Amino acid sequence: MIELQPFEVAPYEGKSFVLKKQEASDGCYITINENQWQLLKFLKESKNLLSLLLPSSGIATKNNMQDAIDLFQKLRKLDLVNWPNRDLTEDRTADLVLPKKKIQFHNIDSLSAIIIGVCAKFFGFFPPNLFLLLLLTIAAAGLVVFPFELALTAAGQEIFSYGAFFLTIYASFCLGFSMRTLLQAGFLQANKRNYSKHRIKFYGPFLALGIDSKDIYMNGRGARIRLALVGILAPLSLILLSYVLFKTGIISFNIAFAAVAAWIGNTLLLLCPLLSWDGTEIIHSFLNKESLEQKLSQSFHDFLSGEKNFQKKHVFLAFLILVWFFLWTDFLRLFADYFSPNYLNDLYFSSEILKRSLATLFFALLYCSVAFPTIVFFYSMLSRFFREKAAVSKKQEQEKKTIELSFEEQMAALENIPLFAALDEEHRTALFHEMRSQFFVNGSTLVTQGETGNEFFVLVKGKAKTVYQDAAGKIHYVGDLQEGDAFGEIALIDEVPRTASVVSQGGCSALILKKEDFEKFLDTAESPDAVKQMIRLTNFFRRHPLFSKLSAKDQAGMIENVRFEFITTNEELSGDRAENIYIVYSGKLKVDTGDDSTDLFLQAEDLFGYAGNAAAIRITAIEGAGVLGIKEEDFRSFVWEKLADRPGLFL
Repeated sequence: MIELQPFEVAPYEGKSFVLKKQEASDGCYITINENQWQLLKFLKESKNLLSLLLPSSGIATKNNMQDAIDLFQKLRKLDLVNWPNRDLTEDRTADLVLPKKKIQFHNIDSLSAIIIGVCAKFFGFFPPNLFLLLLLTIAAAGLVVFPFELALTAAGQEIFSYGAFFLTIYASFCLGFSMRTLLQAGFLQANKRNYSKHRIKFYGPFLALGIDSKDIYMNGRGARIRLALVGILAPLSLILLSYVLFKTGIISFNIAFAAVAAWIGNTLLLLCPLLSWDGTEIIHSFLNKESLEQKLSQSFHDFLSGEKNFQKKHVFLAFLILVWFFLWTDFLRLFADYFSPNYLNDLYFSSEILKRSLATLFFALLYCSVAFPTIVFFYSMLSRFFREKAAVSKKQEQEKKTIELSFEEQMAALENIPLFAALDEEHRTALFHEMRSQFFVNGSTLVTQGETGNEFFVLVKGKAKTVYQDAAGKIHYVGDLQEGDAFGEIALIDEVPRTASVVSQGGCSALILKKEDFEKFLDTAESPDAVKQMIRLTNFFRRHPLFSKLSAKDQAGMIENVRFEFITTNEELSGDRAENIYIVYSGKLKVDTGDDSTDLFLQAEDLFGYAGNAAAIRITAIEGAGVLGIKEEDFRSFVWEKLADRPGLFL
């Protein structure tokens, strides 16, 4: 039986839902589609994993199985599932009683939690939309009333000391980031959402309050965008405070202007598309509506590196980066126009070494700020490039040392292939002697899409990737091949073009069996037709979303126990379906329930026949169809028991 932990779910965007573990504070969320939500409700009621793959209708389509397996992965990510046979003992659980105590500040994070909690309660009294409107009004008022014109007339006049300047800039940046945290906590409170991980954290060199605000995902994409707007407007809301303090004479104009400049810089940093802050959150919400993870800059890096095809979003993202860069440099120019005249005098004409050193530091920081976006972008690009290059070099060094594979390594790899797992020791050894090993350097092609193949590959060491080129010439990444994976076996018996290309990643070693060598082996085999059938079914099972998760020996066992049956057009499937499960191998079937509105159509890789009422349903071939039949007890043995005992096998 499958037990689900309590969870929360809410509509997110369109027909998708966002899901989190109830009372969880780790900020982990997932999105599921509408079909997966229906499957989750069915699983919660039935508590039977196999009934999810073959629900009460007796039908499990390929898409349904893919959604189910993807759902299992996501549930496991959130730790929402208590799997069968999980080792739970009574001594691992106990009632925890916490005595009531006065608030104690054990560390600075405790203090930050109190500050954030008090501010969140205060700001949380406002309705969310009114909250955002008030914040927008305050930020706009500050920008309107602050006397920026004084900066033009005061430029070049005597200004405050370097110590006061650096301290004001640093403190204002820290205050701006902290204000963002406090207002976002209040907005979450107004939306009746939780925040977690309240702590003191570093935003680059700036120390400020921080929280995990991902719980807003439960309120949908609109609330997510509004929360980001709150974060962007938060530093600007402090400008009005600076104006009031200046007008009342508490601070000078120099300090007020330096603080305002820092808060505008705060806002521009939060808007930067290259950083995973509020600006990226808004852009990401529009470009990747159903995804929760911010990967825009990574996506753009991949595009520039040639790893992703051209997309409209890359042009849009490049445009936004360019606009942001011009805003950033123009802001720094205005900032420098006010502060640099006096500091230039100190740099070139002051006789005091300390003043000249501090002036040098000022201009060094200014130039670093100008180059900041370029530094961030190229640092991430170069660091990734060198990491990958180092990994490839290390992999190649390791693989070059192991080009000569030992007999044990090669035989161990072959045991993972259903074709070899089904052979006895004598025939397995005979087939092994027909194979040769070969090392492929990084980037070399093992098979090429479109070419007629005549070789079968078993990856013994290293890794390769599979790519597919569509009719428009675009390259699509399909997946990775790991040690023990095999591909191309259909080329041993049929002359068909390769459907995809396989490229070495970091160097790999493979065992290769040529078609002519395989035919030599068939001449000595007792039942060559059975071997060919094994290859065809192996190729079919490897593509199947459910059976591809089984081990080679289990696949070989299933193949030995399935019965192939061909149904001609308009012919009805015969036999006792109540005791069998069928897998559609080819063609198309119609499930006639007696009601046209509920009739179903089955295609290759779909399953049917498990439920008790399935035997009363007429199943006919619309066109010639091949089905694989397996007894229910065999299916339970090879699939259900594996799934129940080792659920991780399917994830």
